[in-house]
Amino acid sequence: MPLLLDYGATTMFLGLIMQFILGFILENDLGPLRMLVFYLIAGIGGTLMGTVASSQYAVGPEAATFGMAAGLIGWFAFNWTNFEQVHQCTFGERLCRFLLLIMLVVFLCFIMISSAEPHKAYAERFSLAMPDTGAAVGGFLYGFTAILWLLPVESHDG
Repeated sequence: MPLLLDYGATTMFLGLIMQFILGFILENDLGPLRMLVFYLIAGIGGTLMGTVASSQYAVGPEAATFGMAAGLIGWFAFNWTNFEQVHQCTFGERLCRFLLLIMLVVFLCFIMISSAEPHKAYAERFSLAMPDTGAAVGGFLYGFTAILWLLPVESHDG
């Protein structure tokens, strides 16, 4: 299972840091069981999409990491009005936070590409998809869909 594999200490370290940052925020709302289900949906779904997109072998948790990034964007969109009511954020502050999340996803793309570059010869020799772009896109799509399905719905009694 590619989610449990990695292709270098640098990529493993960067992946763990990104998963820790993104996962900490999401698990706070989802809880541990829903977070596990979310991680598996994003990771396995993204890996399956990467398998369809490329004949190379997948390595690394990019699908789950990008799924968590998309989940964080979905979580932010889902809680857009709560930021105004609970945290007293103006529209500009919410927009700034949203743009920072988008920058985080761009940063993830940069990290994924730059951390795989030193292992290019290794990847070509063993036919590995490094970075696994199809899995990352699939993880992003599955993660965004799964977060909207798994977020707890609060009842508003009027």
